[in-house]
Amino acid sequence: MSPLKVDSSSRPPPPPATPSIERIPETVRAEEITLSVPDGRRVTTLVNATPNRSADGAVESIVVTLQDLAPLEELERPRAEFLSMVSHELRTPLSAIKGSASAVLGASRPPALAYRQPQA
Repeated sequence: MSPLKVDSSSRPPPPPATPSIERIPETVRAEEITLSVPDGRRVTTLVNATPNRSADGAVESIVVTLQDLAPLEELERPRAEFLSMVSHELRTPLSAIKGSASAVLGASRPPALAYRQPQA
């Protein structure tokens, strides 16, 4: 049996250096991170992390939770569309009122002379 030969050029690069667990900061809350998954999609997540420390203060482990934000983003779309529609509907009557008011205020003749009764 011959020894297994590994071509160093085909090896994947080493993973990036990770910080020592002792240097992890305190609790991380609501950090939004976008992950790239193997099928090419990008998934936005909300990350929370809390170190568990021993009695002497050393970090023993870390609890990390990831929440997929896709369902929240799906709920956000109709809400944004609704607010856009309401905003447009509120602006439309205001534009008509503003236009009428400016027409009345910008009339060149005084209102008393603007109306004449037909002569019989």
